[in-house]
Amino acid sequence: MSTQVTEPARKIAPRNVGNAMFRSVALALGFVVLVAVVNVLTAGHFLTAGNLTNVLRQITFNAIVAVGQTFVIITAGIDLSVGSLIELTGVVMAQFANASHLNGAAVVIATTLVGI
Repeated sequence: MSTQVTEPARKIAPRNVGNAMFRSVALALGFVVLVAVVNVLTAGHFLTAGNLTNVLRQITFNAIVAVGQTFVIITAGIDLSVGSLIELTGVVMAQFANASHLNGAAVVIATTLVGI
């Protein structure tokens, strides 16, 4: 059994690819312009190595959670309780660390057990 692509389907596919590519390039250029404007408004202090390192350190936690959440959504196991669980474990970790005065490993183990 062979499948044949009809003429209208051939015309639609390249146009959709071109539109997606245009949107991607436009989004990237918009981001570059936004970063340049912010850098100008901060008198050149935004694109320094120290600031970029600080920004990357601050977003790593959210990036790790986003990657995990992406895999959950892709496998159709939509679970939106990730944010609530993060907040719960953060509060438990802070309370346990203040109340117990134990070392870091015990706090991490207790927090992991709450998160399970």
